[in-house]
Amino acid sequence: MALALLLAACSATSAYIERGRELEQAEMYEEALAEYQKAARREPDNPQLQADVKRLQSRLAEQAVEEGLSLRQMKDEMGALAAFLRAVRLAPENSAARQNLHRTVAGLLARVQKLQREEKAEESFRLAEKLHQQMPRDAQVKTAYEQARLAVAKTIMERVRDDVKKKLYGRALIGLVRVEQLVQVWGDSAELEVQARQALEQASRFGVKVVAARKPRRLARLSEQLAGMVGKKKPSACPTLQLPATGEARLILRLAVQKIDFQQDATTSEGEQKYQSGTRKVDNPQYQELTDKIAKDKERLSELVELLKQDGALVEECRQAFADAGPSDDEESLRRRLKQAEKARHDHLAEQKRLQDEVVELRRTRARTPRKVDEPVYDVFRYPIRQVKRTARVTVSLQAFGEARQRLLRDQLNGEASSSDKTNKAYRRYGVKGDPLRFELSDEQLVQRALAQAVAAIDGTLGKLCQRWQREILDRARAGASDAPLEAAEDYILYLFVNPGRPPADLVNFLKENFGLSDLKQLHPQAGQPAPAAKEPPSPPESSGEEGLEI
Repeated sequence: MALALLLAACSATSAYIERGRELEQAEMYEEALAEYQKAARREPDNPQLQADVKRLQSRLAEQAVEEGLSLRQMKDEMGALAAFLRAVRLAPENSAARQNLHRTVAGLLARVQKLQREEKAEESFRLAEKLHQQMPRDAQVKTAYEQARLAVAKTIMERVRDDVKKKLYGRALIGLVRVEQLVQVWGDSAELEVQARQALEQASRFGVKVVAARKPRRLARLSEQLAGMVGKKKPSACPTLQLPATGEARLILRLAVQKIDFQQDATTSEGEQKYQSGTRKVDNPQYQELTDKIAKDKERLSELVELLKQDGALVEECRQAFADAGPSDDEESLRRRLKQAEKARHDHLAEQKRLQDEVVELRRTRARTPRKVDEPVYDVFRYPIRQVKRTARVTVSLQAFGEARQRLLRDQLNGEASSSDKTNKAYRRYGVKGDPLRFELSDEQLVQRALAQAVAAIDGTLGKLCQRWQREILDRARAGASDAPLEAAEDYILYLFVNPGRPPADLVNFLKENFGLSDLKQLHPQAGQPAPAAKEPPSPPESSGEEGLEI
């Protein structure tokens, strides 16, 4: 078994060596080195394999040095650095590789220092970061990286303080997030971040101030009531709606109840009432029932007459048989038969007497019962029923003003509410009771419901105005993304606070390309989460305005 394993290992090593020779002849030195190294791991004490590995490493190191020199001539210092590092790792004894690596690192460190002296902290840090990624354990590189990191954090903080003074809180927040990534906390960075976030939260609110018009005076109270009803339920399209606005309002909404109309419509239907219009003579069922009973009893009496004749003959026969009985006859049997015949005759006589008395009584009752009786005749009375509908219609004028009292919208809305009832006169002759008109809702209640319907339409209008404001922020950011990225950043961050759900792709790409921010949750904790599904707003009542939302 041991011999078999040894032979298998030798066979595998030979295959690696043979494959390495083929790849080396094809000038595929890196692949050939990998095959030799596999063989050397199986036979670590094989001097020939160690020599082959060393030879190929030296050749690859020389190629890497040549590649690095070529890249340095092409001003690609980072590419040259990677090539020289590869050469040193392959052949640490290669002096040319070590010298060129040292020279390249020194040049890059000098460039980092020069950029810092020229106050180009961002460029200096990017270069130092790339150098640190290549040589994380080098002491000089690590020191230069730390210095560049602190320098860029200091520069960003100076810019942040300037942005806060200018109230550019979106750009300030971007800078503060970058400072947190670099050094966690720098001086008053935590306090400035709280200030910036609070300012952005305030700026993201769509503050609305609702004002009730004083005219017409007779409806001023209803106008004030309407203004108080608006905004109690936030439109789903505008979760940042704030009403009443705290601080400066973005929108002033002026409402006035212009008029209240009551309209009463009636439709007529027909009701039916069954009543007795007269009588008619019909056979009395009680009289007929007595007649039928008498006939039935008389029929039974006729049957009893025949039965009694038979009973009398049977009794005489039994008596004669008992009288003629001799010593050999069964007297007991004859006596029992005679008693049975006498009992049957007695029962039939009793039934005959009862039926005769019953017939007499039935005839007396029939004599007192009329043969004909009066039956009621019914008819249907049709009478008019009025279905009355009372409608209250409230007409509301709406004006929206933005910054500098600029009128954004002027419209007119109508709210309606109805109540209905049925009524009819009384017709006592026909048994129809009167039904007076009683509406379920009073006129005051109808007006309140009409106002509530108008409020639903006003809330929908507020949601559309808020969405329009959100679109303006995003459009402004997109317009300046290429020409004025700093100004666009302010609008993009504001839009992120206004609508922190799933952000648009251009916002994500802009912040990633210009500021290196790929995790938007660092800017807003809810960023990137899908926004809740918006419900369809209620259908507004009839609206006829001088201006619509398409302004």
